[in-house]
Amino acid sequence: MDWKKWFWERNEAGWDRILRLVGGLVLFYVFLQGYATGWLNYVVLFFSVVGIVTGLIGHCLIYAALGIRTNK
Repeated sequence: MDWKKWFWERNEAGWDRILRLVGGLVLFYVFLQGYATGWLNYVVLFFSVVGIVTGLIGHCLIYAALGIRTNK
């Protein structure tokens, strides 16, 4: 298996990327406003960054590991 292809090949459709970006931005807003407190605030930050980054690059490592592709 070519790991570079597995790691960098896009596997998210346009609608999937938009949902991830919007969800990530909403979670980042929740983080900034402090609606979650304590350790939960950092969990929210983590998932917001993951959503924003995967939405921008169009690749999800979990999708790749499970063989899922939404950009058929």
